[in-house]
Amino acid sequence: MTKEVFTLFALLAVPVAGLASVCPPTTYDHVIAGGDCSIANKTFGSWSFSSSASGGAVLVQASSVAYKPLPTPSSPGVLYFFGLGAGIGQVQDETLGFTVTVPSGAAPITDIHLLVLGAAFSGTGSASIAESVCLGDLVANGCAAGKIVGLSTFDNSTLVMLSDSITFAPVTVVDVIKDLELTGGTYGTAVVSVMENQFSEGTIPESGTLAFVGIGVLCLGGLLRRRLGSGS
Repeated sequence: MTKEVFTLFALLAVPVAGLASVCPPTTYDHVIAGGDCSIANKTFGSWSFSSSASGGAVLVQASSVAYKPLPTPSSPGVLYFFGLGAGIGQVQDETLGFTVTVPSGAAPITDIHLLVLGAAFSGTGSASIAESVCLGDLVANGCAAGKIVGLSTFDNSTLVMLSDSITFAPVTVVDVIKDLELTGGTYGTAVVSVMENQFSEGTIPESGTLAFVGIGVLCLGGLLRRRLGSGS
């Protein structure tokens, strides 16, 4: 009976195969160097970061951006912590990128949520995030086989909108490019300290892999019944 039990375990392991090591809390430079990692049942990777500053603003480095995984069941994601600010005549611009993929047999992604915490402005200051997302393909491929959607937040004298979300047909890969811009303008300031992204799940599909597992379990059950019936 030992052989059959090992066979069952092997079959049940198929849907979760391919998950990378767990993403640790760290700084963004270590995230980039570490490569792919998993949060809950999703793999996050292809990390990127770039930064620019003008008007005397301090250039932000990836090593000063703290990163924390959010292993929330059915809605895993990431938190970014940093003290970004722009004063009079200053501009800060940071771009962060990453890809989220769903392993075979896991629930697909059907929703993305963007949230900004600790944002503030004064006078002509403005803090904004423009997030471009390729659904079902990669930005590096021009999103040729996918669809590009956008999310955005604003905090200025014209508009305060600190969260955004979008729901879409199930996909197994999303490629995210997040652009954060802070401007002080002629007589203002702007700051942001925390950004959050979460990726919600739909229903687990009745995939060929799951069907294969079901067949394997039924075959094993029949084999065990025959062996028990024969007294072996």
